[in-house]
Amino acid sequence: WRIVGITSPVYYISYGTSAMAAINLYSQSLEDYEDALEAYRILLEECDGDTGFQGMLEKAGIASVFEEEAYIKLQKIISN
Repeated sequence: WRIVGITSPVYYISYGTSAMAAINLYSQSLEDYEDALEAYRILLEECDGDTGFQGMLEKAGIASVFEEEAYIKLQKIISN
């Protein structure tokens, strides 16, 4: 596994983007649980591999990890 980190550092960036998406979904659930549950259902049932990561987040209504909104939501969680 060490060789993966050395030869493919972007591998760990994918973990970070996935974690931020999960935190955004969690944040959404704190504000509106039913809405977050629907977003999760969309991710599980309606998205496919051709949609891509960004497309899946958009389709589910989850803030992209490349948008400021994602980090504003994270700040709210940390502040509480």
